[in-house]
Amino acid sequence: MRLFISVLLILSFPALFAQKYTDKTIKQSCDCMSKVDSKLDVKIIEEKVSKCVEDAILANFEQLMKENDLDMLDEKASDKLGETIAVKLVSKCPKFLEFVQKFPDEESTTEKEVEYEFAEGEISNVTTSDYIIISLKESSGDTRLFYLVEYFVGAEKITDNLSSLKNKKVKIGYISKKLFNKEINNFTERKAIVAFEFWN
Repeated sequence: MRLFISVLLILSFPALFAQKYTDKTIKQSCDCMSKVDSKLDVKIIEEKVSKCVEDAILANFEQLMKENDLDMLDEKASDKLGETIAVKLVSKCPKFLEFVQKFPDEESTTEKEVEYEFAEGEISNVTTSDYIIISLKESSGDTRLFYLVEYFVGAEKITDNLSSLKNKKVKIGYISKKLFNKEINNFTERKAIVAFEFWN
């Protein structure tokens, strides 16, 4: 989505954040976004939200640099941190998620608005078939299956080392999606992963 990409570009600027100050930056960004009127023009909202994130970064710039020991020339390190912040904005800032859902790309304006849901728990199993399937045991004791069916920002956290995911506590953002089930030769509704982060 355009707004998501716009913020992600800011977050990918070489010299960003880490754990403690990442959370602080997220909070400051979200507090600022909460003051943005959702009735404003799309471009104005995009500018204001982007400025919220940019100002939060600048406010914590020195601490973030020291905490992460960032190399200004290491683009991969800053990109990964940028992805982490973008994902956390989706999962921890309802106002940002509201804007992302309300103002999609021009290419997808005809698509139905998508509602994201979130689940937290411990990964009990990971299997691969046509898709990567994560079994998540939630605090209620229930275990639900989540399917990785397409790329999203942060998907590499799943695919980079599948064998290390078991017993990790995570937060998963997902949507309901009908996927083809070759065993029954029909489509079955599944929980498709659209956001993923490790959770303390």
